Amino acid sequence: MSKTFHFLSGLPRSGSTVLAALLSQNPDIYVSATSPLVGLMHGAKHMWDTAEHIKAHAVSGQIERVLGGMAESFYSHTDKSIVIDKNRAWSNPDKQDMLRISLAREPKIIATVRPIAPILASFISLIRKNSQSVSFIDKELLASGQELTDLNRCRLLMGEGGHVYQSWDVLKKGYELYPQNILIIEYDKLMISPAKELARIYSFLEIAPFSHDIENIINVVPENDEVAYNLPGMHAIRPVLKKTAPDPRVVLGEEIFNNYQGGEFWCS
Repeated sequence: MSKTFHFLSGLPRSGSTVLAALLSQNPDIYVSATSPLVGLMHGAKHMWDTAEHIKAHAVSGQIERVLGGMAESFYSHTDKSIVIDKNRAWSNPDKQDMLRISLAREPKIIATVRPIAPILASFISLIRKNSQSVSFIDKELLASGQELTDLNRCRLLMGEGGHVYQSWDVLKKGYELYPQNILIIEYDKLMISPAKELARIYSFLEIAPFSHDIENIINVVPENDEVAYNLPGMHAIRPVLKKTAPDPRVVLGEEIFNNYQGGEFWCS
């Protein structure tokens, strides 16, 4: 491979977008927007494992070359030597197994995390800010005949298969099985001590240190949140790195806030 591939995963609303923008300041690093590469590779690997005609004439090393070639081709548009592909599914154990095949080494995955209540509060605040839009969350509630309340929104996000729970579950499983492959970056620590957390990332990825500008942050791969999620601002970032999130206890209310305490497996 002519490029070195690493990965960005973790929990939603936990700083992955701003971290990606910071890392993109390094002229040697390209960090993607939310990427479909994991799905493309998974589809190819699934076909390889299940297609009868492939079993009839298997060629040694072929799937490894195919998967590796997909990553190279997908990022042929950038001449950066280091690519960090962003998708929350990468922390899943079976996706790590797939990467091990394609990379011929253990994958290195950066995972941003944050306690559940602040994540939920961030979603609720964003929905309130965009009250004129029917977000992907509210759309699902309406489709199932549920009332548009903050309690129902949180239950949906944290239900089985929910946007937040699913990300939490795959990260927990991946971290417990392959802790050496995942570097946890806590949102609050990134906001308070960005230089220290960035140094941890460079050490983990075995990349030469780089001095980042936390007061001039630009998202060079913006996502169209209105089209994709009907929730404008979902991946918006501020130019200066600082914590401005409202108190989750105030946003959610005492009952909902208390219902979603715990779950920080990365602290155990």
